[in-house]
Amino acid sequence: MVKRKVAPVIRKKVAPLPSQLTANLAFSVKEFPYHQKNHFWYLGITMLLLVVLLVGLRYGNYTLALVAVALALAIFRVAKERPRSLDFRLSVRGVYWGKSFFAWHKLKSFWLDNADDRFNLYLEPVNFSPLVHIVLPTTAVDRVVEFLADHLPFHYHRREPLGDKLNRWLKI
Repeated sequence: MVKRKVAPVIRKKVAPLPSQLTANLAFSVKEFPYHQKNHFWYLGITMLLLVVLLVGLRYGNYTLALVAVALALAIFRVAKERPRSLDFRLSVRGVYWGKSFFAWHKLKSFWLDNADDRFNLYLEPVNFSPLVHIVLPTTAVDRVVEFLADHLPFHYHRREPLGDKLNRWLKI
């Protein structure tokens, strides 16, 4: 058997294109939309959950009553949280959002929704991870859409998810 000598492969480092060096778009965004709450908001949520609790107890549906109590605890816990300011950056490698990084191959698509004079960006991962929801500043929407459209398909037909609609309606 004749052994062949394999020549070592020499790979040159290729300098990135000038467009790749400057292809970063970064700004600071809030973690989630915040709604100011007054004592009427707390009173309304309490009344709504109290009605659900009493209906559950009246008809012997104790599971519904327990869910209403758990829901009340969760809503009042989340209502007191203030959004943190996170860094949002688009690069040629992917999307940086706070401490999270989403490579382009890990994202399936994106879409925008305009609700309450805010532009909400939704990034859909390829696996069953939850959607990434980012509230964009109005000055950066066009640049973000142009940048994302170079890497991901834009879905015109998608809208705000039901959970976000409920949060916006209840102003949680």
